[in-house]
Amino acid sequence: MFKKIQNRPIRILLNTIVILAALPVTYWLFIYLLTPRYQFLESKPFYGKYLYNPYQNMDSSHWKAYNFQCQNMRIDKKNSKQEGYIPVYEHGYRFFRKTRQLCIGAENVQWMDFPFGQSLDMKQHTLNILQQHGRFAVPASYQSGYKISNMHYLGGYRLLEVGSAHSTSFEHWDAALSTGHRVYGIGNGSFFTMINTEGVVADSVYTALDRGCAYTVEGTSDEPCLLTRCELVGDTLSVETSAPLIQKAEFIGQEGKVLKQMDQCQQAWYVIQPSDTYVRVKLTIDETTCLYLNPITRHSTAEPVDPPTAEINWPLTIIFYVVYVLTIILCIRRVARKKSSSS
Repeated sequence: MFKKIQNRPIRILLNTIVILAALPVTYWLFIYLLTPRYQFLESKPFYGKYLYNPYQNMDSSHWKAYNFQCQNMRIDKKNSKQEGYIPVYEHGYRFFRKTRQLCIGAENVQWMDFPFGQSLDMKQHTLNILQQHGRFAVPASYQSGYKISNMHYLGGYRLLEVGSAHSTSFEHWDAALSTGHRVYGIGNGSFFTMINTEGVVADSVYTALDRGCAYTVEGTSDEPCLLTRCELVGDTLSVETSAPLIQKAEFIGQEGKVLKQMDQCQQAWYVIQPSDTYVRVKLTIDETTCLYLNPITRHSTAEPVDPPTAEINWPLTIIFYVVYVLTIILCIRRVARKKSSSS
């Protein structure tokens, strides 16, 4: 390469630049090509005679405010010696179309990513990898990454960032819930998360998040409005807060439809119908504060069991691998023939 250039130092420099540029290109090429193909199993709305209420046994004196704001591709460990430290970082490179995830309880930073756009297979694969190396892999910041239609298929995650300084994703949340994915909301930035945990030990926080005993708040965390009651008696859901008055209470169900609205009330309630697959509650406390509660969901067992949603399609994956290998071999042979003919 660059044989016609007589100046040897310049020729060496140009060759070095080309090699250095080829290394990341080769790396990203292999990352993209080696992604497994997934089979997304048929998803359907929640069903069954049992209603799961994540707040049923909560203690209203145990609410604690959390904000999982974090740095891109870096775990901040300056408070790692403190009780209740939770390692978290933002995953995703800032190239072109960034698809972002929050990694909560991460063991270490995972550098694998697809910065030049992602297919549904790539998004599922990324969530799987991140989930294996941490406690929660959280799809986040939806303006350039996750599409609403993606949420009908993607699985293997428990939490969804439903509000941040960058965007909100309530349509994404309802899309996931409407297809039977039991996911719970968290908030960051101008939103924050209230978690019902007696202690601040990380495992206790993770347990509360996993079973949904938390809610997202839009507003200030200086004096947060507390959820004091979210009780299911039979099929009647009753909700109360520490605020003297709830300006508006909305009970939201399948496909994001508002099932019932109550205005200017101290207690809000809704009788869950047999046709309701899930019910989540939005409480507008005043002009600056809203509470977004996690959903009540239907199941065929008393304790919810999450069915698998995606698995690797190995026959299809192997076929693609074989095609890639054959293509690379043919390209190498073609280049070798050109070199031999030119010499």
